[in-house]
Amino acid sequence: MNKSLTQRFLLLALTLSLIGCLPGTKSSSRTTLAPTVNESKSIEFMGSDYFDNALSGAMNDNYTQIAVSVTQPFSINNIPERMNAWLGVIGGSGGEVKTEPVEGSRNMLGLVAALYPLYQELMRQLSYLPAKNYNATLFYRNEEGEAMIEQVVFTRR
Repeated sequence: MNKSLTQRFLLLALTLSLIGCLPGTKSSSRTTLAPTVNESKSIEFMGSDYFDNALSGAMNDNYTQIAVSVTQPFSINNIPERMNAWLGVIGGSGGEVKTEPVEGSRNMLGLVAALYPLYQELMRQLSYLPAKNYNATLFYRNEEGEAMIEQVVFTRR
């Protein structure tokens, strides 16, 4: 009986192989031997799932280089968690993570590094500037001796 089962299996395998050789059996999902390699892609970094999906998609599309532009530069010692996750996978899988100065920035790097905290503070102050025209009411619920904020309402003065 075991011999009969083996013969049936071989017959089925042979039949399927021959059917695959018949003309007119094209499959639209047939994969090519070598994946398509695209040259380069640009993506903007943002702290959202959209960025992860865009970067993952570009990597799956086999781009040889993916340039991620950063609209708000961050310190090399304070890399955002989202970017750090990608770098961690690269380093953890034997890839190389390295640093390089931007071309033409060697002379300006020290000046930019010194002025950037001032710029950040100025931008922070400017973003809070409209709050001078509002009052704020924090609505809380006091349960079990601890006030828990449930809503904040800003009202024009």
